[in-house]
Amino acid sequence: MKMKKLAICGLCGALAVSSFVGCNTVTATTDKQATVALADAKENDVKTTDELSKHVSVKKSNSNTDSKDETVYVFCDATGKTKKTLVSEELHNASGADEIVDETQLKDIVNLTGDEEYVKNSDGSITWKANGADITYQGTTDAKAPVDMKVTYYLDGKEIKPEDLAGKSGKVKIRFDYTNNVKDTITVNGTKKTTAVPFTVITGMDLDKEKFKNVQVENGTVTEGANGNMVIGLTMPGLKDSLELSFGGEELDLDLPEYFEVTADVTDFELDSIMTMISSGLSSNLSVDGLDFDVDGQMGELQDASTALVDGAGQLADGTKQLYDNIPALTDGVNKLDKGANDLKDGANKLDGGVGQLQNSVNNQLVPGVNQLKDGSAQLAAGMDTLASTLGNMSGAIATAKAGVVATVNTNLQGTGITYETLQPTITELEAKRDAAVKELAGISDDACVQAYAEQRGVSAETIPADQRPTICAGVRQKYVDGIKDANTQIAQLYAAKYQADGALQALDGVGAQLGGGNSEGLSALVQGAHQLDAGLGELQTGMGQLSNGVNQLKGGSSQLAAGTTTLKNGTGEFQSKTKTLVDGASALNDGANKLREGMTQFDEEGISKIVDMVDVDAKDVVETIKGIAELGENYDSFAGKDDDREGSCVFIYKLDGISAE
Repeated sequence: MKMKKLAICGLCGALAVSSFVGCNTVTATTDKQATVALADAKENDVKTTDELSKHVSVKKSNSNTDSKDETVYVFCDATGKTKKTLVSEELHNASGADEIVDETQLKDIVNLTGDEEYVKNSDGSITWKANGADITYQGTTDAKAPVDMKVTYYLDGKEIKPEDLAGKSGKVKIRFDYTNNVKDTITVNGTKKTTAVPFTVITGMDLDKEKFKNVQVENGTVTEGANGNMVIGLTMPGLKDSLELSFGGEELDLDLPEYFEVTADVTDFELDSIMTMISSGLSSNLSVDGLDFDVDGQMGELQDASTALVDGAGQLADGTKQLYDNIPALTDGVNKLDKGANDLKDGANKLDGGVGQLQNSVNNQLVPGVNQLKDGSAQLAAGMDTLASTLGNMSGAIATAKAGVVATVNTNLQGTGITYETLQPTITELEAKRDAAVKELAGISDDACVQAYAEQRGVSAETIPADQRPTICAGVRQKYVDGIKDANTQIAQLYAAKYQADGALQALDGVGAQLGGGNSEGLSALVQGAHQLDAGLGELQTGMGQLSNGVNQLKGGSSQLAAGTTTLKNGTGEFQSKTKTLVDGASALNDGANKLREGMTQFDEEGISKIVDMVDVDAKDVVETIKGIAELGENYDSFAGKDDDREGSCVFIYKLDGISAE
């Protein structure tokens, strides 16, 4: 094998180093140099971590600024108890400074990418002699991670120690409980409240199909592969209690899991490492700055329309009462007409006066009242249409936002030949080349290194002194290692672009799903009801017009009655019989108007007013609580320490020991 071929393969392999390799990095300090044991990364660990990366969006700082990216590796036993915590820090020196002052609580610090040294300062910080370069280093800490993990194992319904479970068969249940240890204070509409800093926890494991059957998951998913089932669990510990959301005096039952559970029928139990990724925040790519309930205007219109309906119903009831109260006068006049001709003139005049009052009541009170009622119902229907239109336009805005996410990614990737659609295939190809390079590096013998070195120089391998051979072999292998290290940054950038875009698209889909749920059906029902009310009042308005015409005609008849007493005398019996029908109609109309007024008043007080008050208070509390908690997640950008002026990001990776009979 020639030296040229070795170097090219090393560079190609370095283009595809997965984020998991860092999780299994072990460092040693010999003559101020750090040796990264890449071979410690098991194939299943890499597979599991890659799968977790698809389900969690990890915030990365801007490498074009002086920033700090932090990855915390927590190594645990099979029960979740922490054994060791290793922290990897990447200092981006975009300004090209000769020195970088870094705040850190780490000990046993080792430079992973170069020979730059550091000195400790009196205030506890350290200063790196960067000489314009980026610095990547790692160290250890005894500090407690923000999220505790407890793993409990059961065999056939009874709790069992993990070491005793190895090699056993039966119904196995594994339960993961998570505890959020980080609290902070937010302000909700002027009131301070203590809440947990939000963390999204993704746990995954690869289960052998031959050993694990009938796999079931609570608060997670199962993805079937060629040789095994990839089990993924998602939890947000502490978030449900922190939100404490209520609406209309009722506590909202939010589905925010704090545990993850796996059950399966197992033969000869054995389990590889369990991997967990934790990032702070509700979602690193979801902004809640624009979250609001823009319904104040619509609620005001709804309240005004309801008030107008109540007033109109009251005026209608008053008018019908006035009509009903005047009916006896009409009846009395008819009776007097029937008693005798001598009282005919006086009775006719009284009847004419009573009808005049009736006409005044209908035309000046009853009809205007119904018209006002109709105007109010039209305003209500228009207001409901406006509200429905506002919510309907949100789906278009979400689609535009999703297109903008993809366009932004493609703009950022200009000049690379990569688009959002080709990100994952490109990463997969690079990872395959990386794996080949790592495997080739592990298989290079000292003799092969010397032989390649000799062929490059056109000499015989036997002529190379034995004391030079270790140096030659170390140089060859170092080229592989250097190439792999250099590729870390490139592959991380590709992952960051994909995770950020995927997270944003998933978040927008979630918002769209919420807008398209039961809220839309309820709103449609309200809109339909408002239009039905408007249509019914239109019919009532038409009837009032007919009643007004009838009263006017009655007034004309009463005048003729006063002038033509003879005709009135002949028709007294017939007219008297019709007054009974008028009395019954006026009574029924009065009863109906009173019921309408009572119903509208109750609807306004117990329905519309409560809805307006509930939206004004509860909705604002919900928005402010979510915004406050989301801001806590955004602000959590360091575990081991960071300068406040330096942008940062932080992600946690937990690795639990596997369980085997060996």
